[in-house]
Amino acid sequence: MNGLKDKLFPQYRIKKAKKRLKQGYDIYDKETKHWKSVDPKTNKFLKRSDHPTIQKEIDWYNSPEGAEFKKKHKLVTKNIFGKERKYYKYKKLKKGGIVMGDNCFKNQYD
Repeated sequence: MNGLKDKLFPQYRIKKAKKRLKQGYDIYDKETKHWKSVDPKTNKFLKRSDHPTIQKEIDWYNSPEGAEFKKKHKLVTKNIFGKERKYYKYKKLKKGGIVMGDNCFKNQYD
């Protein structure tokens, strides 16, 4: 079943990307003929973490050009169990740098 899910799930991401394109989001570059890596509506990655061009997105995030975005978003690469995610995502930070959904008391009592 897991192999079947892996084969079907990328199709879901392609459908989601095409849906965003129809909604008016600029996620396809006609010059390079490449889809952008991130869904602009949900901030979830459209490409798997092992995709050959995913490193370009991570490099941008860590570059000076991505600094303003990085102040407002955290790159999430692991799931709640500490395992590598198949699809990364950006989580919007609240004021003060706390990630929405994180346990804000975790560091307070360490």
